[in-house]
Amino acid sequence: MRSASLARVMLMPTREVRPTTMPTRTRRLIATVDTRELNTVRWGPMREMFPRFVEELELGRYLKRLLASRQCSAVEIAPHAGSSHVFDAFGMDEPGTANQ
Repeated sequence: MRSASLARVMLMPTREVRPTTMPTRTRRLIATVDTRELNTVRWGPMREMFPRFVEELELGRYLKRLLASRQCSAVEIAPHAGSSHVFDAFGMDEPGTANQ
């Protein structure tokens, strides 16, 4: 016979779950960025050999500078329609703190 261990189940008192409303952030288009045009480093043959890698690093450096400028509290990027190297950068501001 196999011994079965019984786990104790503790029932927690139920309480009403109320949905909380979070204030929504305002989203505004800051820039449309072509990663092929970003040149913060002289890449030389690296850009030709590994273009996606270089474009990803360049986009990261661009976003880092954008956040450091404090134009917005967060940045969201989305691919521009029909392109793998052009992105739209949106600034995300807390409600009531939108920079105009």
